[in-house]
Amino acid sequence: MDMQWAHARALAGYNGRIEGPVVGFLQTAFAESWLETTGIAVGGDDYFPRLDNVGSVRAQIVKSSPLGGSFQNYVLFLLSTNSAKKSVLITNPYFIPDGVMTDTLVRAAARGVRVAILTPGTIDNRFLYTASRNHYGPLLLGGVVSRPTRFEHWLSDSGNGHR
Repeated sequence: MDMQWAHARALAGYNGRIEGPVVGFLQTAFAESWLETTGIAVGGDDYFPRLDNVGSVRAQIVKSSPLGGSFQNYVLFLLSTNSAKKSVLITNPYFIPDGVMTDTLVRAAARGVRVAILTPGTIDNRFLYTASRNHYGPLLLGGVVSRPTRFEHWLSDSGNGHR
């Protein structure tokens, strides 16, 4: 069995614990989204405990919401895919690549980067299912691997991984 797929299969439905300084960015994203949604500002020690400087994994958080952040995520996706040296693993049940994203993924695969997209076996919205598969022909012909998995219960983006 391909070890990357074994690892990817283990991630489908994965819940993890994040510790260290990057949690502060998650807390900020939560507080901003809460303020956008409710009009109530939250913060301080009562809401967010002190963060210990633990861990050795470098991480980055990019916030998006219906009110903003989509362009930043799009640019980050393109930059990180163009910078990937080993692999790009996308685990997003509603991944809808446009032409630029498709070309970027195909170029990454052409330079030897292992590009894989984990998709659900079914999607709860037929329109999204069709839209998400619109560019799969060029992706598959360009060396990008797509495998269905069982994470139909996910309702939102579980994240994208670039190395």
